[in-house]
Amino acid sequence: MARGLHIANGKVAATEADIKASVIKYLTFNRIIHVRVNNVRIGTNRKTGAAFFLPVPEEQLGAPDIFAFQPRRFITTSNPDLPDQLQGHHGDIWLFDPEEEVETHVHAQLMESIAVETKQHGKSLSKDQKKWRDRWISIGRYVVVRELEDLKACLAGNSWPAS
Repeated sequence: MARGLHIANGKVAATEADIKASVIKYLTFNRIIHVRVNNVRIGTNRKTGAAFFLPVPEEQLGAPDIFAFQPRRFITTSNPDLPDQLQGHHGDIWLFDPEEEVETHVHAQLMESIAVETKQHGKSLSKDQKKWRDRWISIGRYVVVRELEDLKACLAGNSWPAS
């Protein structure tokens, strides 16, 4: 069997590592700032130099594989009703121009935070990953990527899978 491939239901399927690599390449190519999260800690024995794994702090259990930060545009309007249409966004600012005697609403969300968890088809989130997802979705988007189309839909603002 070729490296990076496995057979599932008689078909060649991408491994989680393949999916993760595709996501990172896609984000890099599209100049979307991202950080790969390694949820392991490695210690070193000072006498022998041998490496060993340390327990991951409890608050990091279930952390996603990648954090992506997608730039968003500024929206400027003098329509005071517009903020209601933008519920769920952050960064509302009201500016007053004394010369024009006009109040202008500027809505700015510079970066949108997206937590990306990669999973093979047929695999589901662990209990810790579900806890992390449930905490995260109050402040940003969370997407489970089983194929690159899941990430593309999320970045385009369409519905995305979160489980």
